[in-house]
Amino acid sequence: MLSDGQKRPFLMPFGIALEGQRFGSVVAKFSESYTFERVEGVPFNYGCRIFASRERIFPLFTALCALITKPCSVLLADYTVPIGEAFKSDVIPKEVILDAFSRRSFQIANDGAMQLFVESEGFEVEIGKHKELQILAVSLTQVLEVLKDYGIPKEPKKTLFEDAPHDHVPISELFEDKETRKMCEPLPKEEVEKYEADPKAYKNFKQELVRELRMKVYDDTGGAEDPRPESLMPPTAFQYRLPWTKLT
Repeated sequence: MLSDGQKRPFLMPFGIALEGQRFGSVVAKFSESYTFERVEGVPFNYGCRIFASRERIFPLFTALCALITKPCSVLLADYTVPIGEAFKSDVIPKEVILDAFSRRSFQIANDGAMQLFVESEGFEVEIGKHKELQILAVSLTQVLEVLKDYGIPKEPKKTLFEDAPHDHVPISELFEDKETRKMCEPLPKEEVEKYEADPKAYKNFKQELVRELRMKVYDDTGGAEDPRPESLMPPTAFQYRLPWTKLT
């Protein structure tokens, strides 16, 4: 636990690097924070954005998903293909979703080429393309309690790293590409061992999630698949409140 006045180091996700820095760097000028605001014209009352150090992204995501009490589904957006591709599950038990995610927690929290949504009535949790956590909810009372437990402060005017020049890579590239690996902080030994044990499975973890959770190609047009990135957003407040932008 941090003592009073002690600042927690902010570790960048391994799949994102600020210009001139290494993937997975410690960035002194950033710190954990959240902001929220009311939203209108959608079936939610509040939107909340949270930036956490990489080692806390997945535990915090799990804690927020624990607040879901109604049937839910998953939407996964994969940017390793040129125009992006999205997949969505039918309604499945939350426990099944979290079990599948927990076995791939490092990849989910660090892959720089994906977004992940858990959707339910009145409450949605997203790991965004910059590994920020985004919440849409009817009430934020329990969300704020979780953030308090994690010691994450509210800082509405904070400049976040998504506003600075940066690069994204899929997590597998850090294992496969020697030049990219040279620009990366040391990867955890257990993840290196997982990759070396089965490189194909490690690289294809998103496809494995799609298979395990029986997800289908997502298309909200009602007809032929629309290749425009905007069509990949789920038909919820995200497309109205949080505009879709390509990775930069």
